[in-house]
Amino acid sequence: MLRLLVENGVADSEDITRVLHALGKHPGQDQSAKVRAVQVLVEHGMDDSADIARVLGALARCPGPNLAGEVRALESMVENGMDAEAVARVLRVLGECPEQDLASKARAVRSMASEGMEAEDIERSIRGH
Repeated sequence: MLRLLVENGVADSEDITRVLHALGKHPGQDQSAKVRAVQVLVEHGMDDSADIARVLGALARCPGPNLAGEVRALESMVENGMDAEAVARVLRVLGECPEQDLASKARAVRSMASEGMEAEDIERSIRGH
């Protein structure tokens, strides 16, 4: 993890600490998915530790221990140019979904993000279903 952060521009010790602290919150959740989320974020140019921590905090609000679908949705959003605030907003909406609906909603987010929909429209769509 340290190497990944440093190689992608997160080299300050305070920034690294902020990211590691955010990763350590909610230990009952899928740590490998959260590590994958950090990898996706930094590999797509997100090197502000506050932004990474914001996204991880929103991801942690998603119900259930498995976050793989949400991380795939996050990846689609980042690949399609959404900034940290937009990604976090959509993840917070997913976090409001009942666990049984989460997988289908995460797939819908992936699809909408890959089609270039804006975060506000994705939020509205997820809340409307």
